[in-house]
Amino acid sequence: AAQGHEALQTHIKTMAEKPEPHWAHERYAWGYYKRFVGLTVDGGAQIIRNGGKIAVRLPDVWKFRLDEEGAAAAEGWFKPEYEATGWKDMGTMSTSWADEGMAWYQGDAWYRTAFAVPAEYKGRDLRLWFGGFDYNVDVYLNGQSLGEKKGFAKPVEYDAVAQHLRFGESNILAVRVSAGDLAEIGT
Repeated sequence: AAQGHEALQTHIKTMAEKPEPHWAHERYAWGYYKRFVGLTVDGGAQIIRNGGKIAVRLPDVWKFRLDEEGAAAAEGWFKPEYEATGWKDMGTMSTSWADEGMAWYQGDAWYRTAFAVPAEYKGRDLRLWFGGFDYNVDVYLNGQSLGEKKGFAKPVEYDAVAQHLRFGESNILAVRVSAGDLAEIGT
């Protein structure tokens, strides 16, 4: 990703030297890329350069449900035993809320996925890293709260997750997201 990042920057500089097209102007093309994608690329590349390794790559498609009534906490949507039947499949990276007809939705929604961590990672310093989100997240691992993070389109990391993992078994990750009042691009 970091190599692609550098190649894009070089391409934009080359295109900016030409009179057309104007979209290639560094202020717009590179500026928007850096703000909405570049932070994720830079953050992930830095972790890998500093010796980090990917133990598990979470899937793109998770189970998804809007929480328009605010019922999730009372119904235990974050609990591993909760049955997410009837939830739709939703891409976390490959699609946006706007793609799914929710460009202006400003409430809460939940994502859930299952994943396994190989037993060989037991006893290691494991972290959960998200490339970015819009606007805040509340994360639960096997029903245990990892906490809430706020921000816009920037990477977020949770540390000390190993204590909540079942190594060599299925783990449930539930994430409450809230677009807040920044849903203008349907992310």
